Amino acid sequence: MNSYERRLVHNAFKDDPDVATWSPSDSARIKQITLLKRQPKKEPAQKEG
Repeated sequence: MNSYERRLVHNAFKDDPDVATWSPSDSARIKQITLLKRQPKKEPAQKEG
């Protein structure tokens, strides 16, 4: 994928709460994009008292 195509994919998933995207820098030999399942955000524990 060229950098423009990778940017389109990143932008398509940027607001998706379940999907994160990652790709190597433009200087990397292999041009790819990786889709990852986002980890749920942990809620801070409520103190009882």
